[in-house]
Amino acid sequence: MGSLKVLDVIPSPAEDSEKLKKAFQGLGTDEDGIIGILGHRDASQRKKIRETYQQLYNENLIDVLNSELSGDFGKAVILWTYDPSERDARLANEALKSEKKGVKQLEIVVEMSCASSPQHLVAVRQAYCSLFDCSLEEDIVASVSMPLKKILLGLVTAYRYDKELVDMDVANLRPIGYMRLSKPRSWFMMMFCTYSLQEISINSGQHLKATRKNMEILLTRFCFHL
Repeated sequence: MGSLKVLDVIPSPAEDSEKLKKAFQGLGTDEDGIIGILGHRDASQRKKIRETYQQLYNENLIDVLNSELSGDFGKAVILWTYDPSERDARLANEALKSEKKGVKQLEIVVEMSCASSPQHLVAVRQAYCSLFDCSLEEDIVASVSMPLKKILLGLVTAYRYDKELVDMDVANLRPIGYMRLSKPRSWFMMMFCTYSLQEISINSGQHLKATRKNMEILLTRFCFHL
């Protein structure tokens, strides 16, 4: 759904709310009508629709969607309708509360931490506290075992530099030189939890060029045997 385009001319939130109300009425839910509205609005526009729907009909739009839709389609529409920070907070909580908490189950937390802007990550952590009465970090400590716990804590608490300017002195450091340090794992944690993505990319390329070994080999050796 993230690939759908926002229309050039957008109806008012009140108009969208009225159309959504009609889509919910009758014998069957008009799923195409719902997609036609929510699927073509950006995050700020969807937020206004939720607020306006509540004002007009005294109903929570998320609750209505939850009662009208089901299956993977319903889950996708509801997640799309949430504010992005709330959506990611809920997904992170779902992953942390699952019975299995391996790398596969916790991918959403890693992706959220590494692919989001630092501002969005802070917003997710704030939303998590508001929704679940505890911090994201507390739930990671309580439910994830080592070494993943240490890695995830480093990632979710990082505030990465996200501009295009790259510190070449930092980016060109070769990790192989740090293999001789008494605590090379600490250096790897620092690099992957604090360096900008551009610096990590350049650093990984330098390491591959110098050793002919992919950085993933070192990650497996050091970060997963903390």
